Amino acid sequence: MERIEFIAQFKSFLIMNDPAIEIERLFIKAIGSGAVNISREPPGSYRLCMIVYAAILHHIASDWEPSGNENQQELRNLQSFLQQQ
Repeated sequence: MERIEFIAQFKSFLIMNDPAIEIERLFIKAIGSGAVNISREPPGSYRLCMIVYAAILHHIASDWEPSGNENQQELRNLQSFLQQQ
């Protein structure tokens, strides 16, 4: 596959699997769960926002975890590279 083709394919994949929709759904679920104590957060604090967002992203990432040893290795390699940036 050519680079330009892969870029177009990835953009199409994002449109078909819009993460914003799932993020919003999980956000509503999180704030309705009782696990998030909004009332104790000081005004203007983003602490709880970051916690909820991190939990949502972890959940979404686990849903897309590739199967197979070779795919897992590619994932770990790419994760290592992205963490260095």
